[in-house]
Amino acid sequence: MRRGVALVLGLLAGAVALAAEPLPLQSTFSADEIAFVNQPGKSSVSGGAVLRLADGTLRNCAGFNVELLPVAAYSSERILRTYGNTRQGQILLEQNPPKFTPDVKEYHQMLLKSVCDAEGVFRFEHVPAGEYFIMAFLIQDGKGGALMKRVRIGVEDNVSFALGVLSQDPGDDSVASAEAAYPALAWITDGDATLAYQPAGARVIKQPRALLPKQHPLHLVGDLPQDDVVLLETTLRGAGKVWVVFTQGASFDPAFYMVREAEPTRRWAEVDATVLAIPGDDTVFTATRANSHFTRRQQYRLTSAGLKLLRQPYFAVDLDTVALKPLALYATPAGNDLVTTLPPGAPLRVVLTDDQPDAHGRRCFLVKTPGGLLGWAWVKSTQYPAEDIAGISFWGD
Repeated sequence: MRRGVALVLGLLAGAVALAAEPLPLQSTFSADEIAFVNQPGKSSVSGGAVLRLADGTLRNCAGFNVELLPVAAYSSERILRTYGNTRQGQILLEQNPPKFTPDVKEYHQMLLKSVCDAEGVFRFEHVPAGEYFIMAFLIQDGKGGALMKRVRIGVEDNVSFALGVLSQDPGDDSVASAEAAYPALAWITDGDATLAYQPAGARVIKQPRALLPKQHPLHLVGDLPQDDVVLLETTLRGAGKVWVVFTQGASFDPAFYMVREAEPTRRWAEVDATVLAIPGDDTVFTATRANSHFTRRQQYRLTSAGLKLLRQPYFAVDLDTVALKPLALYATPAGNDLVTTLPPGAPLRVVLTDDQPDAHGRRCFLVKTPGGLLGWAWVKSTQYPAEDIAGISFWGD
């Protein structure tokens, strides 16, 4: 333990000698309200915490104190006035965390305490059911701050939580990747759909099929869903006039499909994606985060029969992110020869993957460390939210 709890709280509350006077609290501390915290429990709680410092560097919780603070009127008021909400957040010493009055002694005693291990993982055992604020104090040499997250623990849970940088999913960069690849194209955005196209000879429509003029060839004909959105009318090499349509699918299975003027009642070509680029040659580019563990980018060739996938040896991921738990990197995809193990919060770049699950339902990703080491890491295919690498998790059902 690098710091005693009292010292940590003292640093956090009074880091600056000229900090404002203590704020008066309206709530009254009630030991009866949180008496459950002193009862034996059957749940286990674990996780990691990484704080982003004022200069942008990251600090993980290895050796620092973590607490489970029972949610009550008194604790909630303190948390709200410190972090601005009671869900999750962080505060740095440079932000002059407030002090409070009355600062009830029992408030600092009626809670559960732990310390992050050398790999940046905290663990609580025998936790009684209830609502808690997980509090992590990452303060050293007069720098750092605290992280907070509100959680609910059941009677016999075995749960894990991520605080700070670890809880931030880098999200969907499918639009950004398409914009970088095709900066000269025109763009249409409608809900979840983004379409890039050559404006010459094209006409923007952006109407659900049900709202098209009755004389339009796609107005409620065939088995095409009536709420699918007709985005564009254009001409494609070898296909003639086509309409580009976006559908959400039955259970958020987003896709674009094309309907030829010659066959208005059927889908001539279809691709699962939320981003589609038609650069005007004989190719089509797609990108999507839906139903994938990463932003999947693919290219197709236009043929008389529709679209032919141009296969890649690997999928580029190109994601700058952090490890969420100790992450082993191996010299081979088979898991031979350990290269290194990254601690929670360690920055990394996910380079590529073949996106093929193994017999255990895991997928293998090539990871690069800031020092330039390369290694293969395995991620469970079904995890959501992310458990191993922030931003690598399955978005779908």
